[in-house]
Amino acid sequence: MNKTFGLSKKIYFSLVSAFMAIIVTAYFVIDSQKKTIHKSYSDIASNFIDSVAILYIDHFINLLESKITLTSREFGQNHVFNRYFYDEGKTTLSHMMTVISNSPELNAIILADTQGDYIRVPEKASHKKKEPEEIIKRPWFIEEPNSPHRIKFTEPYQDSVTGVSTVTVSAPIINTKGRFNGVLAFDINLSQMNKSMERLLPPIAGNIVLLSDSGQVIADDMADAEPEADGYRDIMPALKKSNGVWYDDERKLWFFSHRFDGPRWMLVYSVDARLLTALTWNESQKVIYGFAISLLILLFFGFYLKSNWDKALIKIIGHIKTGAPNAWGNLENILSEEINNTRKRQDALRAESMHDPLTGASNRRAFDIALADKLSTHKHFSLALMDIDNFKRINDTFGHVVGDEVLKGLVSECRSIFDLVGCEIYRYGGEEFAIIFNDMPPEHAWALLEKCRLSVRNRMWREDIERVTFSAGLGSRIEGEESERLIERIDRLLYRAKQTGKDKIVVSDSV
Repeated sequence: MNKTFGLSKKIYFSLVSAFMAIIVTAYFVIDSQKKTIHKSYSDIASNFIDSVAILYIDHFINLLESKITLTSREFGQNHVFNRYFYDEGKTTLSHMMTVISNSPELNAIILADTQGDYIRVPEKASHKKKEPEEIIKRPWFIEEPNSPHRIKFTEPYQDSVTGVSTVTVSAPIINTKGRFNGVLAFDINLSQMNKSMERLLPPIAGNIVLLSDSGQVIADDMADAEPEADGYRDIMPALKKSNGVWYDDERKLWFFSHRFDGPRWMLVYSVDARLLTALTWNESQKVIYGFAISLLILLFFGFYLKSNWDKALIKIIGHIKTGAPNAWGNLENILSEEINNTRKRQDALRAESMHDPLTGASNRRAFDIALADKLSTHKHFSLALMDIDNFKRINDTFGHVVGDEVLKGLVSECRSIFDLVGCEIYRYGGEEFAIIFNDMPPEHAWALLEKCRLSVRNRMWREDIERVTFSAGLGSRIEGEESERLIERIDRLLYRAKQTGKDKIVVSDSV
């Protein structure tokens, strides 16, 4: 009886073992890959909703709070509740008309005393004026004396004058003697908020909605459909408890949220779980195809050995003896390359999340991080906030394409100056920008900012724009001053520059 070495069985066993090893490896690698990709998409969605919240909604809230605080303080200092108020004198109405004409984010301004007598701008001539008892019952009315910095945001309610859903922000008016004299209220232009949210382009198809603390819809990104007012109330407790990401198993939706500190609003971005799974699957197909090709190669190699095993063994032995390189692909290299590509995509997405895609300047998120870092080191630095003058008029006259070119041109002029001294320009929101001046005397910071202002002012634009200017506020950080106080102080300087003629820099006393 002839003895056989059983080489064919050993080859078959080795091929089957390799085949199973590839399948098992593929399962775990693809599963890990899908989790990584799913997390990447989740991070993209979270970064997107945080960027919208910081660049738009937060800026909107800060603008409202700053404007109502300054206006109520002016009314308190001017003792507005005098005989001219009750006669609806021209001085009071003129001031209110000035405020609302410069505030497209507002629908109306109401000024009421503690008894309910009020003035509303605008007021319909045919509308019957409310009785004081009715005004006192309005959700925005403040009955008890309060801090001048305590601002109240109402839940959405139906306005009796316009008949539409309204959110009102109100603040107490306290005179120079510390007495509580009345209430100043702003009706927010929710229609403008809706239009702004409609223009948002989320990275993944989904719905974006701004909710009140109770879960009522304030604004959303739906152009035609009316959102269900009670659709989010049931899940609001779960959204509040989540850390910005929550999955609703019943609705099969992922929710990415950002909660605001002031009015306790919440910006929510919902994405269909099936869509997220489909995107993850599409991204994972490259790895799947790689393993499939590897299995096909292995099968082809197996059939090849089956029919030509003696010749193949001789060739393999010859390769081993002569030290020739391995002719077969290395699966570890394929996997390593794919993982590295995924990491590179993640790094690219992180970099994109820190920059404004239009102008190339660093964005608000990068500014918040840089400012927090500066405050933590306790080093001296200066901060400037700048705002393009009459930018809305440029957009309305020449179009948003030209407006975008103005934004990019301004950043280009500024960077040509600030980059030389290691200073960064940040797009703070809309047409507003911020600059952090590192390790330099305040007067040097002012000189650089003034040079930038003149450079922008003298720039020749390709469009038929006669001149583009900006106003700015500049100040140094006071020892122990927190970021909110610092930004608020510099913002007041910017506001003063706007109110006193524009195209100028207003500096703090320390500069």
